[in-house]
Amino acid sequence: CIFISFKEKNIFNLLNIKKNVSVGLSFAQNTSIKYIIRKSKNKKIDYLILDKCFIKNKRIQKIKKNKYFYTIKNKKEFLEYSKTNNLIFENL
Repeated sequence: CIFISFKEKNIFNLLNIKKNVSVGLSFAQNTSIKYIIRKSKNKKIDYLILDKCFIKNKRIQKIKKNKYFYTIKNKKEFLEYSKTNNLIFENL
């Protein structure tokens, strides 16, 4: 189980309750690359949950964290991105 949130404060509140849970920080498509990179350096964050618009970004791909990309909505996108990325999808 991974607990995720768009709000960093929620993640840290959860970690204060239970330190050894897996947590992920979510980012919307309007988030800057610099901000994502800065937040990814926090060792307490295990996963990054990113809008699919970041899939082809080389700077994002270089981040040494598990990354999941959302929301893949059709089979074409799934087939294109599934070989090299972790995907969150619906209605396939």
